[in-house]
Parts: sequence; structure tokens; C-alpha cells
Amino acid sequence: MNLLPLVLALLTVYLVWGSTYLAIRVAVLGMPPFLMAGLRFLVASLILIGIGALLRQPWPSRKEIAWASLVGLFLLLGGNGLVVWAEQFIPSSLAALLIASMPLWSLAFEAAMPKGDRPGLLGSMGIALGFLGVITLFWPTLASGDAHSLWAQAMVIAGTMIWALGTMIARRVPLPRSGLLNSGFTMFSAGLAFLLVSLAFGEPTKVRWAEIPMDTWIALAYLIVFGSCVGFSAFAWLNRNAPANLTATYAYVNPVIAVILGFLILAEPVTAWTVAGSALIILSVGLVIRGGKLKTPPPASPAHPGHSRLA
Repeated sequence: MNLLPLVLALLTVYLVWGSTYLAIRVAVLGMPPFLMAGLRFLVASLILIGIGALLRQPWPSRKEIAWASLVGLFLLLGGNGLVVWAEQFIPSSLAALLIASMPLWSLAFEAAMPKGDRPGLLGSMGIALGFLGVITLFWPTLASGDAHSLWAQAMVIAGTMIWALGTMIARRVPLPRSGLLNSGFTMFSAGLAFLLVSLAFGEPTKVRWAEIPMDTWIALAYLIVFGSCVGFSAFAWLNRNAPANLTATYAYVNPVIAVILGFLILAEPVTAWTVAGSALIILSVGLVIRGGKLKTPPPASPAHPGHSRLA
């Protein structure tokens, strides 16, 4: 595999997605969470599908669109949606740090599948160490008995499990050959679903559009262009072309960036528990990379060689 696109895709996911937790926190403070997410993914999907059509990318079959739509419901509505909801109640840095449990569920699901990748001893140690880091982050809330914050943190963990399941599904089903259209249709289904959930909760009737602060609109624009169009397309390419354990390391790197940005921009607290949990998580990265089986997943369908195209 050519290392340049791999490195570029990893850096994009590391840096861009590391900053989206801060953007989500700013956005949900000024706009209802599901309405914000619906607008984000629907607009981003139309941009990507439009660019794909203009570039005459291979148009997907109905089956491919259906699978991409299902993957979008797992990754974005279920995985990202719970995180967006939770960030109304917990700091962006804490939400990002809790996402570090994702590789635990991702590799567990992979190992449970027939012929799935199974980590070696070092990889297993890394997963265990990362999980210990998550428990360390949970501990202050458990000790304080703050049920509301604990519930929000539990929803973040549930979201990571749903995201991991969606990632596993995406590796095994026929998706659009075009990276642009794959990401576009994945987000389109999620965007519509988010808006339906928003309507069910009556969010649009509670919004005073003229009173939404400018920083909310800026955060939403950043999430659309960078978090969705750029970041998610890079992730979709990695999910198809990079080893599962290597792709999963973004969940370890993103929190470090999120903690730094949350502290510098929103003055979010960085406690001794935060430092300890982060250190355990970062240390686990090396073990996961060195101890995992670096096997590149095959395309879901041999008839679709274009799956490896970077969006």
C-alpha cells in the first residue's frame, strides 16, 4: 500500500475529528442537538453527492445505496447522535476521551466474526489498558454520584458500541465505488433520520432562529465542511483500505487534541484524573498498533475495485 495517502488520511482524521468535539459542543449550546446534526449531515451529503455527480463518479446501484444508508444509520444516527446529545451535559474533552473505548468494541466485534481479525498479546494488553483509561475517566463522576452526568457518559459509551458495529458492517457489505458518493449517501440517510427525530422531539418549534448566536453557525459550518465532507470521507477510505486496528487509533489520538482545544478555547477543566486517563489511553495506542494483526481488509465485493479510491 502507498504510504502517502494512508498518512494523509490518518492525519486528516486525527486533526479534523479531534477538533469536531469542540465544534459540536459550541453548536449544541445554541441549537437543539438533533436538529443541528440533521442540518449538518443533510447539507454535507448534498454537497458530496453534487460533487460526485459533477465529476461523473460511478453512480451506485440501489443495493449499494441501501447498504450505505444502513451504515449511515449505525455510524451517524446511532453513534454520533448519542455523542451529540451527551455534549449538552458534559465537556467536549470528556466526550472525546470516552470515545477511546471504541477500539475495544470494534476489535471485539471483529474477533467474534468468522475469520475476523484477532489481536495478539500486545494488542490485547493495549485494549485492556485503554479500557482502564476509560474507567479512570469515569471514576470522578462515579465518586460524586452525579447521575445526570453519568447518564450522559453512558450514552457516549453506547454510541461508541453502535459506531463500532457500523464500522464492522461497512467492511463487509457492497458500498458505492465512489468515495464521494459513498460518504454522501451514508450522510443523506442519517441527515433525514436526524430531522425526523428532531421533529418527534418538537425541536424545530422551540428554535428562535434569529437568536441563534453566530458562533453556533460558524461551528455548524465547520462541522459540515471539515467534520463531514473532509473528515468522514477520509475515514471511509481508511475503513476500506487500512487495517482495522490502525484505523481505530483515531479514537486514541482525537481525545488528546480535543482536551487541548477544550482547555484553550472553552476553559474546560483538566484534572489529575483526566491526565491519568489520557496517559493510559495514549500508552495503549502503541500496544494496539504493535500487537494487532496488520491485515488489510478485502473489498466487500470483488466487482468493485474502485472502493480504494480516496474521496
